[in-house]
Formats: sequence, structure tokens, C-alpha cells
Amino acid sequence: MARRLFRRMRPMSGDRSRWTVGILAVSLLLNLFLAGVIFGRITLPGIRPLPAPGALIARGRLRDVPAPERLRFAVAMRRHAPDIRAARAGLRAARQAVENPWLRLAPPVTMKAIWPIRHL
Repeated sequence: MARRLFRRMRPMSGDRSRWTVGILAVSLLLNLFLAGVIFGRITLPGIRPLPAPGALIARGRLRDVPAPERLRFAVAMRRHAPDIRAARAGLRAARQAVENPWLRLAPPVTMKAIWPIRHL
């Protein structure tokens, strides 16, 4: 019986072996990538996502501040809110000018130029 079983088993050939090798290679690469991500998360705790652009303080750090200090911070932020908004708008304009200088040279776009057909 064992001889019949071994006679039926044939070595892989042609397309079948190529597919198997390809699938194994892709599986290995995917597993190595996932292992690297998990290993990096565990061993490099200092690397965390940055707070939202324009945020003065990360929400997680603000939660760690004692309640009286947090209240004083909120009052100060409300008191200086107009100045902060103006500074943020200026910073946004400066970033846009640096990131894309072609925006300053482009003519203003109107809805008529984009959509010349008159709406009914």
C-alpha cells in the first residue's frame, strides 16, 4: 500500500511549482513586514504620531495636566483666541507660499471660468 502511495506522488513541475514559490515568497515578505511593524512598535516607544498640525499641545499631554492648571490653560486660550487665530492664519499663508510658490503667480479662478454654462 505504501508503494502505491509513493507512486502516485509526483514531483511538482512547471506552472504549479512557480505559483507555489511565488506565493511562498509573497507570504514571507508580508510576514517580515508585519513582524517589523510589530517589533518597531514595541521597541521604539518614542515614535508616535504627531499631534494635528497647528495644535498647541497634544490632547494626551493636556489630559495629564492637573485640573486647576488645565482650567487656567483653557481660560488663557479663550482670552487670547483672536490673537491665536490671526497668528494661525498668518502661519497658514506663509506655509502655502513656501510649499507652492506657483499659487501666487496663478490668476484667480472664478466659477464662470470653471463652469461656463449658465445654470437655470
